[in-house]
Amino acid sequence: MQFVMSRRALPALVFAVVLLASALLASQAQAYVFWGFSAPGSYQSGIGRAQQDSTGVSGNAISIPGGDVLRYKYTPITELGGDTGVVMDGAYVYWGFDAPSSDGAGIGRAKLGGGGVSNQFVSIPGGYQLEGVAISGNYIYWAWNAPTSDSAGIGRAELNGSHADDRYVSVPSGDDIDGLAADGSDVYWAWIAPTSDQSGIGRVKLNGSHLSNSFVQLTSRDKPSGLAVNGSYIYFAWLQASTDSTGIGRADLNGTHLSNGFISLSGSDSPVGIGLDSSYIYWGWTDGSNATAGIGRAKLNGSGVKQPFIGVSYGHQIGGIAVGGPPANTAAPAISGYVQQDHTLIEDHGSWLNGVSSYSYRWQRCNSTGGGCSSIAGATHSTYGLKSADIGHTIRVQETASNASGASETVTSAHTSKVLPLPPINVDPPTISANVSSLFTVGLGLTEAHGVWNGSPTSYTYQWELCNSAGASCTAISGASTQTFTLTSADVGGTLRVQETATNAGGASQPATSVQTPVVLPLPPVNVTVPSIAGDLYVTAGAGQTLSAVPGTWTNNPTSVSYQWILCSVGGSNCEAILGATSSTYTLIAGQQGDAIELQETATNSGGTSLAATSHISGEIGTFSPEVGPYAPTNSLAPVITGTATPGQTLTASAGAWEGSPTLTYTYTWQVCTSPTACTLLTPDTTTASSATYTIPSSEGGDTVEVYVGATNGVAFSGTNAVGSEIVTVN
Repeated sequence: MQFVMSRRALPALVFAVVLLASALLASQAQAYVFWGFSAPGSYQSGIGRAQQDSTGVSGNAISIPGGDVLRYKYTPITELGGDTGVVMDGAYVYWGFDAPSSDGAGIGRAKLGGGGVSNQFVSIPGGYQLEGVAISGNYIYWAWNAPTSDSAGIGRAELNGSHADDRYVSVPSGDDIDGLAADGSDVYWAWIAPTSDQSGIGRVKLNGSHLSNSFVQLTSRDKPSGLAVNGSYIYFAWLQASTDSTGIGRADLNGTHLSNGFISLSGSDSPVGIGLDSSYIYWGWTDGSNATAGIGRAKLNGSGVKQPFIGVSYGHQIGGIAVGGPPANTAAPAISGYVQQDHTLIEDHGSWLNGVSSYSYRWQRCNSTGGGCSSIAGATHSTYGLKSADIGHTIRVQETASNASGASETVTSAHTSKVLPLPPINVDPPTISANVSSLFTVGLGLTEAHGVWNGSPTSYTYQWELCNSAGASCTAISGASTQTFTLTSADVGGTLRVQETATNAGGASQPATSVQTPVVLPLPPVNVTVPSIAGDLYVTAGAGQTLSAVPGTWTNNPTSVSYQWILCSVGGSNCEAILGATSSTYTLIAGQQGDAIELQETATNSGGTSLAATSHISGEIGTFSPEVGPYAPTNSLAPVITGTATPGQTLTASAGAWEGSPTLTYTYTWQVCTSPTACTLLTPDTTTASSATYTIPSSEGGDTVEVYVGATNGVAFSGTNAVGSEIVTVN
């Protein structure tokens, strides 16, 4: 090992101990880059520190006792000297060193903030040159060369410094180790074999088994000077003196896909030591003249190279890189989930450097604009269930990440939008009331009365539905979407219900449905044409003739009709109901001669009973003797009214066709009607009231006019009610 021995043959450099005050950790933990250095010009060694964003540079954050060399370069030749290495765990930074004046070596330790310096934390046997340190699990590992015995190996001690075993792994003779790294299963080392001008990377299991010295074979004369691993790759820094070129190589953890020129660095800037976080590669470098040094950085994919990422003090020769500390945030956490009462918000982790072993959370309630935030009692998990107290507020979450080095700064997410209430929830359904106290018949107005709701509705929508008589098979009524509804003929026989949907800022509720109404009934029948009387108007010596009711016509489908026969004076005055005469026929009796008769008809359906419709008054009831004869006249063709039914015009009634003897005479009775059942006889003093013609006066506009034609043979009057009548509308 001529190169190593030549290096050891240097006169011992005396390094004065210059103790600089080291900055304590900030109140909020930071993530750091540490680098070991030796400065021959000032006889100084130490540990520098900067935050991972390159700020807060402290050139001598930890002072190392004089004479302990973290790295130096053998000037007469251009090959690298020793890289004793710097590593860190959750609480401490560790460094390997050589002490040329005492021919000793060891591992020192200090707290991350710079206190508790223990230079001889682990002592290495005399004559061993330390060439790198690494931590895995509860152990610290170190690589060493022993020039006098031309041997090399890897030692191990527990992290408390006990149970040191300097020959834990023996490395093949002649391989000059220059860099060490470890992961959860293996220890890796970079080596140079000066006699064969070869280099490579070895690997051994953490338990010391399955040694593979040539796990990765590197390009000839590319001298490795630092090593790091993560879950995917091995990274190594290298220098080739013959071409004055440097770089960082990479290989898969299984030793394949070697890319020696993964990152090309500035020619004479000698890289020493590599550190990794979850996003970047960091390396230390010293230029060829020992005048400048620094820390470079590139992304893990090899892009974004910044060789002078951190500037290092005057002539420092870098001797190892450690990256880590508590997690450092690069992107704030976010919140996902629907921002409404009873829904769950989920905290989505922010992005962090240096690995995270655990998180803590604190949910906060803010005002509607995101200000005035206060922590929510008990809300310390990665999810938060929104409550009624959150309605109208915004929510944010604070995340703190921790690893073995401690807790990060607390990082706060953006606040959510305002928390919405739940859509209204129905407590009692809506009800239906009628506008008047009545049966549920066509034309009745219905009004929906709001149900009882939780959630403070701000508006309502409605949908009326028609169901069958049992309240089933309901369908929406097109266009019936207001709070009121008027029953129509289409609803007859069915029942009605209404659905109410309540809305607030949280959305629309499920519809709440009222109880069905009673079955919708039709309107009571309304008369269209009055009834009439059929039969002969006379009484014999023994008995009268039987008269029959001819029903009128009605709307709304009557289910039954009833009658009342009425006896009046001729002309229609002094009318009285005939007791018991309520069937559809009536037999005249003696004593009724010289009077007249009329008939009232009443129609009924499920909606009720109509107003009575009264027939036209009959002619005079006569007396008939078979010995004398004759029979009353009979009509065979109804009379007809002709003329224009407008005020000022004259209407003319034909007599129609009649049978009877002796010679018949005719009478005409004109009436003015405001409805089929509300007619008024024209008085005898109206000149046209009993003639075949009638001139319509101006006062009768909007009414109707009808005429009753009667025939008599001098013995009996005939025609019965409304025989030959015709209703003419007066415009």
